[in-house]
Amino acid sequence: MIPLELGGSNDMKNLWPLPDEPRPGWAEKDQLKNQLHADVCAGKMPLADVQRCIASNWVECWEQHVVAGYAPEWAVENGHGW
Repeated sequence: MIPLELGGSNDMKNLWPLPDEPRPGWAEKDQLKNQLHADVCAGKMPLADVQRCIASNWVECWEQHVVAGYAPEWAVENGHGW
């Protein structure tokens, strides 16, 4: 649920496999956790906000923090990449 690099734990309640398909899958969540980690380290977002974002609905969080960084034309042409 909350990646280790964002303060998550190795507790079984926090860990589960994430498939590649259907997309978004593990690769997109990996993009998200890297972006959020960079944002926390740069002081752009508090850790608690990042944890809440990824734990509540990681796909919406990914759309807000990763997809939003692409040009709008890319999002329209690619339907968020797929």
